[in-house]
Amino acid sequence: MRLLGRIGLAFLVTCVALSASLAGSAAAANLTVTTLDDSPEAAECSISVFECSLRHAIGFANTIDEASTIEFEVEGTIELEGEQLPSTIWPMTIDATTLANYEGEPLVEIDGSALPTEGLGTDGLHANSRLNVYGLAIGGFTNGIYDNSTKDVNVCSSYLGVRLDGETARPNAYGLFVNGEFEGSPPIGIGSTIGTDCDSGVAEPPIELGGNLISGNELAGVYDEGDATLIAANWIGLDALGESLANGSASPLPHGGVVAAGTASETTVGRYFIEGTPIGAPNTIAFNVGPGVWIESASSETWVKRNSIHSNDGLGIEIDEEAPAAPTIASFGEANGLATAAGTIETAAPESGELEFFANADCDPSGAGEGELFLGSGEYETDDGGQGTFSVDELLSPPPGATAITATATGDTVNNTTGFSACFEARPQPPAEEKQPPASTPPAGDGPHPVNGRVVVAEVQEGTILVKKPGEKAFEPLRAGEEIPVGSIVDATKGKVVLTTINASGQEQSATFFGGKFLVQQNKGSGLVTLTLKGGDFSSCGKQGQASASKRAGRSLWGSGKGNFKTKGNHGSATVRGTIWFTEDRCGSTFFKVKQGAVTVRDFDDRRTLKLAAGKSYTAAP
Repeated sequence: MRLLGRIGLAFLVTCVALSASLAGSAAAANLTVTTLDDSPEAAECSISVFECSLRHAIGFANTIDEASTIEFEVEGTIELEGEQLPSTIWPMTIDATTLANYEGEPLVEIDGSALPTEGLGTDGLHANSRLNVYGLAIGGFTNGIYDNSTKDVNVCSSYLGVRLDGETARPNAYGLFVNGEFEGSPPIGIGSTIGTDCDSGVAEPPIELGGNLISGNELAGVYDEGDATLIAANWIGLDALGESLANGSASPLPHGGVVAAGTASETTVGRYFIEGTPIGAPNTIAFNVGPGVWIESASSETWVKRNSIHSNDGLGIEIDEEAPAAPTIASFGEANGLATAAGTIETAAPESGELEFFANADCDPSGAGEGELFLGSGEYETDDGGQGTFSVDELLSPPPGATAITATATGDTVNNTTGFSACFEARPQPPAEEKQPPASTPPAGDGPHPVNGRVVVAEVQEGTILVKKPGEKAFEPLRAGEEIPVGSIVDATKGKVVLTTINASGQEQSATFFGGKFLVQQNKGSGLVTLTLKGGDFSSCGKQGQASASKRAGRSLWGSGKGNFKTKGNHGSATVRGTIWFTEDRCGSTFFKVKQGAVTVRDFDDRRTLKLAAGKSYTAAP
């Protein structure tokens, strides 16, 4: 039964392609949203006029016994008035990725925050039919999307619980709620699946093409009580730049990143393989209040495979009842860039299956671990008494700083993924009683060390570099290879400085900055380092010609190098992973220019994101 369900998921590719083809061929049902107005007086669709509001487009599509496509010619926020949108009755695709300015991140938001919340509340989109949703931001509802269909529903390249800026929560209670008994092919694809139409967005950074941003919701990002749901390639609990934007609360109701309800069956979270063919893709599930994945019953047969699960307040994987025992890691050795793990496993009956191994910067306070960085997999088998040992080689060697090793097991017959194992310390740390040198005084013969979210190493490349640390009133000259705390302001107007930082997995990144002052920021657990422009005199703005005023008012910064850095001005930001770029605050605008490589620019005022290639420039302004 389980194997048939997993093989059946492979047909999701065919189902999505079929529904898209039908929508494209139904000439009478190609509709265009041309207004953000949701009032009853907004433009209505008719047999001869296919330009209308989203409410009227869905209503008109419900009158046609064919698959419909609803596209958009306008971008911005649709504030619903009076009641939720009509439920879908006939198959349809709602696609906002066809907008001329679309570059991978949603440009159309459906906002239900002004709707009444009587009874069971409201749904952003309520599916009673086959439905494809591409490139929408949906927030302010009880359920961002409520799936009550007996057919497949696919959600791709969308923000559920997050506004168009990718950083501000517009919470739903549940980002996506899967409900009902299903027939035929598997009903839900949440995020990217290999070979489907879901590969149209979201553009980097940070989500894999086709994935969704499901964050900021009050109870859970995804609540699944359906059949054979596939949750793949999403960021759940993070904003569009990888910072914390948690799902969940202190509610006694199941909450967190993903909840597989007791009535759910054959839920898959992440990527698995059928005869070597990958199905789905890993999710990143982090920073949620509550578990990363909450499984209400082991009998729901839930797979959690290949994901990055870390920094959640609860367990990485929590199973309420009849939880299968997690494996026990007894040893972990490294040689020639590879690693070997050995240990034991116990099952309720003779069983075989797959083990997965992960590295973490820190062990979960429970001691049960999470799984931040996937290292590889291997097989296990238990005897007639349910006892077994394992030895798995050719695992990836974890990077420096990622010393807490964990494992999960997924059975071939029982088909449940266990919780994460207890942590095994791959590289034991010195005993706590051993006195360590203070962080500001590196050990003899050793250089300075960055600390994720706390310390950045700054090296003078040329000229004079000044730094003002948190709590200090004056700038002081930067010493060679000095460790400076996050929150420091660096003055590189008369020199060049190399910043070296580290992400949560212990990987270093560095880049050179010059020509300006900036505030250094990095959240714990994130690889992204934000440099906010400081200084400048804007008192002349508005008092004389804008061009001459901007020259005196401006503040700027050049950046060059690799690593996950973001330069941030008053009206926009530029995120890079290896390039040469320029950022400048002017009177009423922020200017960006790329000399080499490419950057991702976020315009704060227009709430749009675009890629800027070498030789191009862009001005963000109201």
